[in-house]
Amino acid sequence: MTLSVLIATCNRPKLLTQCIKSILENSILPNEIIVIDQSDDSESELLQSSLEKLSPLINYCHVDWRGKSKALNHGLSFSQSEFLALTDDDVKVEPNWLETFMGIIQKHKNVKAFCGRVLSEPGTSPDDYLNLVLEENERWIDKCSNPISPSFCGANVFINREILISLGGYNQFFGPGEIFKNNDDGELAYRLIKNNYPILYTPELFVYHSSWRSGKDNFQLIYNYAYGIGALAGYYMRNGDSIPSVHLFKKTISKMLKLIIGLITVDSHAIKDNYIHIKAFMQGAMRGLSKKSTGTEFYS
Repeated sequence: MTLSVLIATCNRPKLLTQCIKSILENSILPNEIIVIDQSDDSESELLQSSLEKLSPLINYCHVDWRGKSKALNHGLSFSQSEFLALTDDDVKVEPNWLETFMGIIQKHKNVKAFCGRVLSEPGTSPDDYLNLVLEENERWIDKCSNPISPSFCGANVFINREILISLGGYNQFFGPGEIFKNNDDGELAYRLIKNNYPILYTPELFVYHSSWRSGKDNFQLIYNYAYGIGALAGYYMRNGDSIPSVHLFKKTISKMLKLIIGLITVDSHAIKDNYIHIKAFMQGAMRGLSKKSTGTEFYS
């Protein structure tokens, strides 16, 4: 079976280099590593040269536009492999990441999408991260799963290339740099299960998220993540599917209760965290409701 690793990056050359080195240190190597670089600084040309020296497996492409989903769809057009392994530029994969996947796919030959754990960088506290996936039990992400909390993190995903293309690739309304700010992975997970492609979550697949963000960055990320969740609910409601909106309503009520408790106990962190979530949920949902699907947001 052939396998391509696909990474979208923007202005993070050192982190990207660490990520690629961790892939190249794997017990088995992919057929290629596709890098779509959206950087707008002077390091892009130097980055291409340094990456090409690392390995002939690296297929580097610089583009002059922004949007993670656009970048991933652009990379999708390069690959001819049967499966794609997707990770982020601020991730380090574990040394048996690809070999582990090859073993899993042999046991689950009919499964078209897989995901796994995203752990904190060794020596750091999980409390300092926002987007870790720590669940230790294997399970299916399917139509019974919560569509706004699927544990399908784009930092650790394997997906059949032809299935991804048949579903339109990544939705270019979602993700960093796009109008819905985030949740490109959550939207793809929901589209997979709507089309009867359950996702196998397995803790055997794991990667490490690098620790590099500040507290200020984290609050902006909280807003963007929550905005993308709200946008998912609004977007699908606008296009005739109310299921994510039901889950968003429940999530918003939960955050409101936590906000009230924070106010009563004078917990400033809880107040700020829950207020940001509620605000972003509502603003994202309103933005999502304004976007009727035209098909142009998908890979073609």
